[in-house]
Amino acid sequence: MSVNILSLSSWVFLLLSLHYAFVFQRTESENGSIELVDESLIWPYDEKFGSRFRVYFESLKFRLQAPLDSGDGPLSQLEPYLTCAALYDAAKGSKISEDFHFDLNNPVARNLLSCKFKKIRDEQKEAIGITLPLILAGVPEEWIAHPKQAVMSVTRPHSDIFLVVRIEKVLQGSVSQIVEPYLKSIDPKSIQKLQRTIKTCCQRLGDFRMPFGWCARPLFKNSGHLDTESHFSPIYRCEEKKLNESEIVKMLADIRKPEKMNKLTVIPGSVIIKILPMEVTLPSKKMFTCSYSS
Repeated sequence: MSVNILSLSSWVFLLLSLHYAFVFQRTESENGSIELVDESLIWPYDEKFGSRFRVYFESLKFRLQAPLDSGDGPLSQLEPYLTCAALYDAAKGSKISEDFHFDLNNPVARNLLSCKFKKIRDEQKEAIGITLPLILAGVPEEWIAHPKQAVMSVTRPHSDIFLVVRIEKVLQGSVSQIVEPYLKSIDPKSIQKLQRTIKTCCQRLGDFRMPFGWCARPLFKNSGHLDTESHFSPIYRCEEKKLNESEIVKMLADIRKPEKMNKLTVIPGSVIIKILPMEVTLPSKKMFTCSYSS
């Protein structure tokens, strides 16, 4: 009988220990004593977003355009462009965000690569059985397949933080050669020949990319407030020997020096975006956490 009493006491002690382990948190005070604090009274970590804003990428246009369906049709881009954006701190000489890939291609240009991409997506779905989460039910496929908006935040905003957009295209040749049609006016026959070349490259080399151009704009004013009115710099050609991150940082350091930037080749075109501040954020206490709460 004594053995059973001891076993029962042990179980009670174990249950009480587990209860205190999950409900209370051990904290050490300034004098070194250990205290038990009820975790239900402890707020989860409150993330500080700093300056938070939404970037909407509206359009990417080059001067080189041509009718796609007929000689009298509306002008449009000739080929698909693969674009991404990231934040850089020119003062620290570093990249401070991940790349956000967005899609501004029109349906006709997008279809030059859609067959290859559709085959890859179908193979991936068949291999791992991808199903759409319930939380995304009813969301337009365009929003998921071709994103155009991103939410970004900067904890310590200053005037040397830049939003950099990089533009790539399907592998076709050296940058200095493929950029020539973008720099000068060409006749209709040359445009038709260029369209055939682009279509062939998309069919044969659609999996391969090459750098094409880049542009940048400051995100904050000298006061540290979000700048929603500035425009992007001209679209500069990617130099063949200056394609890595460190070279981009160096060029950002000189972007306000006309004598430096005038040496770069400008591709006639524009990138248009809209930046909207986000003043309201979801409080931490409204979010799911792994902390215990009664």
